[in-house]
Amino acid sequence: MVFVREYDGVDVTDLEVWRDDSLKYMRRHVKDLLQGADASWEVVIKNDAHYQHVLQVEVDGLEVDLLLAPDCAGGNAGRKWACMQHRRLTRPLLHAPAAASFDLVRHRADSAALNQFYIAASDEAKEVMRFVKGLYKSGIPSDQDHERIRSVSLEVLVLAAGQQLRSNRQCRKQRRGKVYKLQLFVEFLRLVVAAVKQRKVVMLDASYWCRAVRPYGYTREVGMQYDHIWGNDRVQIIHPTDFTCNLERAPEGRAPSDWSGLVRLAELLLCVLDSDSPSYFWLQPQVLHAMRAYGGDLKWMAWVEDVCLPTLRRLIRPKENKASRR
Repeated sequence: MVFVREYDGVDVTDLEVWRDDSLKYMRRHVKDLLQGADASWEVVIKNDAHYQHVLQVEVDGLEVDLLLAPDCAGGNAGRKWACMQHRRLTRPLLHAPAAASFDLVRHRADSAALNQFYIAASDEAKEVMRFVKGLYKSGIPSDQDHERIRSVSLEVLVLAAGQQLRSNRQCRKQRRGKVYKLQLFVEFLRLVVAAVKQRKVVMLDASYWCRAVRPYGYTREVGMQYDHIWGNDRVQIIHPTDFTCNLERAPEGRAPSDWSGLVRLAELLLCVLDSDSPSYFWLQPQVLHAMRAYGGDLKWMAWVEDVCLPTLRRLIRPKENKASRR
């Protein structure tokens, strides 16, 4: 990403400047500079609504999106730049929730804020993210007639699963190790089913996160004030730093993501893990495909074999166990 404060002697920190095609010359200028730096780089300017202010650069066969966005934080922000940028972009929305709407320019200008949630995520959560994305990519065949689920949606589901565990008194102390990773994976599977079949609103609540993250997020109480924007969407996974953005609302010109395959897989794996032979988990074709995609490296889910059957029962059937203790 490149954040721009001034171009050709003109201040471009106002979002309105970015809403039309008045900055097309800036994109062409950047394209010329990139191709002048290396003639082998193929640079394409996308002109549709979704890719506005994005240049696609191909370097040695690898495609990279270069995004241009306004720098609204000011010149003296220093290390607090991302926080200042976020505050200036969201302050008007907080003052008038009913009048708010999703704005792609504002959303992209606030992209740096999301990084704070990833920085705060535990190594265990990042490990589960990697496996989940590998499981989806390798375990569920792609269909050209349907859109794939965005990686960021899967990542936010894992973060939301961790938040759900933190809100559970029984799980607060267990934040590390193999059992926690299994808890996190199971909770992710549950959230997938709930988000699609029960239309559960998946939303990160900043009150459950550390102090370093809270300035970039919002509470669920605040976030739900903007449900008039995305409340009718089929699947609702709300962006952690932008309460006007549903990650699963299809961009203009695209079809909605197809969740059917992942939901079936989630229900299947929950059933397998709840069975008397949880080791059958390893025999599922989708899991095998995901493992092969990682070159046979089983470290992503090696902890499943090490968790004993009573522990699995406790993780899969928490409500039942609670009732039995009473």
